[in-house]
Amino acid sequence: MAKRTMGAGRKLPSPLGWGRGRRPVWGLCCLLGVLAWLPAVARAQSNVNTGTSMNPVGSGARAMGQGNAFIAVADDATAASWNPAGLSQLERPEISLAVEYLTSRGTISSSGHPETEDVSRMDVADLNYFSVAYPFHPGRNVVLSLNYLKLYRFERELAFPVQWGATTDAMYIDARYEVEQTGSLSALAPAIGIDVTDRLSLGLTLNLWSDDLTQSSSFTRTETEDGVFHVMGSNPYSLVTENRFEVESGYSVVLGALYRLTKQWTLGAVVKPGFALDLDHTYSNWFEGSYAPATLIEAESDAELEMPLIVGAGVAWRPSDPLTVSFDATWTQWSEFNLYEHGTDWNPLTNRTEDAGRCEDATTCRLGAEYLLVYPRYIVPLRCGVGYDPGPAIDQVDAFYTASVGTGLQVGRFAFDIGYEMRWGDGVNGSIYPAEWESSEDVLQHRVLASMIVYF
Repeated sequence: MAKRTMGAGRKLPSPLGWGRGRRPVWGLCCLLGVLAWLPAVARAQSNVNTGTSMNPVGSGARAMGQGNAFIAVADDATAASWNPAGLSQLERPEISLAVEYLTSRGTISSSGHPETEDVSRMDVADLNYFSVAYPFHPGRNVVLSLNYLKLYRFERELAFPVQWGATTDAMYIDARYEVEQTGSLSALAPAIGIDVTDRLSLGLTLNLWSDDLTQSSSFTRTETEDGVFHVMGSNPYSLVTENRFEVESGYSVVLGALYRLTKQWTLGAVVKPGFALDLDHTYSNWFEGSYAPATLIEAESDAELEMPLIVGAGVAWRPSDPLTVSFDATWTQWSEFNLYEHGTDWNPLTNRTEDAGRCEDATTCRLGAEYLLVYPRYIVPLRCGVGYDPGPAIDQVDAFYTASVGTGLQVGRFAFDIGYEMRWGDGVNGSIYPAEWESSEDVLQHRVLASMIVYF
């Protein structure tokens, strides 16, 4: 999220011997000079930038292998995250588990501050999805499931030098700036899918958001700046700022429908209404310098993260039993993505007030295919897909593209799937930097999902 709060704190004893004979007036001048420059540096990264796509629709290795075009397919337990109406296609109880590995690199370019050009990094391996599904048959099929899913990941590391003011000026700063982000947004989600008629199915997923419940719904951002303030000599300083946002409570729903138009054609639709998450925001700021007292400022406040409306539609075509071709389109209302704190709406992506610029709404398009190689004792799926997956930004969306492949093995009661996705975008993420920097990133991400399903 973003650095917002300042408040009353406590001053710690200075390890540098601040006191008489230490030129307090001169030290105060240096301190004020440094603080005058720091806000511009802090604005560079005191905002939200997820490591994964900002447009998640669902989970699972099978779906990712076929380009995440799964709204009109949704025929396994991950349907709770894609289109809960698809749960009604399950005929046996099942347990599913998915794990992921993600690595990302962003090459930074900046015409305003070329010295900041470096590489942002992200590497993470973790649980992605877990579910238990059980079908009932009271005339028509009804399937209940309980799911755990991670939708957003915030891991990100970034470090670069920055200089404020020309070296010929009487006052300038040379600094090294580092950012470390950790955390995720996860939900515990009961879901239901019902066959209303032979052709129509409806479904509902209830996402429960709470760090106490999931133990993985928080975000921490640590910004470290070590530099030298040059004014009538060299004055080193160090600044460490930490913002932590923890989800206290919140809920959202996913509404889905699946219509079997013919034996070959299936239509799917999903709606995720906008919702709000109640956050607990804790802030700390540690500063020390050669001519300034070491100080610690701590504060705590409540905040509300307003998440956007998402609407999606898909179509699946099965010209033969082994082959499925699917296409999805999803619209996300990123213009309503806000962080409300201290009576003000902020854009979490840019750390600017809502009036200074809203994110652009974005439409994703995904195309995928699956072909089953059927053998007497086992089945081997072959999958591939491509997609246009834009991220939210000011003035225009950030253009990202995806390409994926996948395969697996189904033997008896066990199904194993693995998918690989490459996601890239050139000249993106410019909104997270100050406008005067004219900065952007060329991003390349690699993601691997592996899953296992056990049927009973």
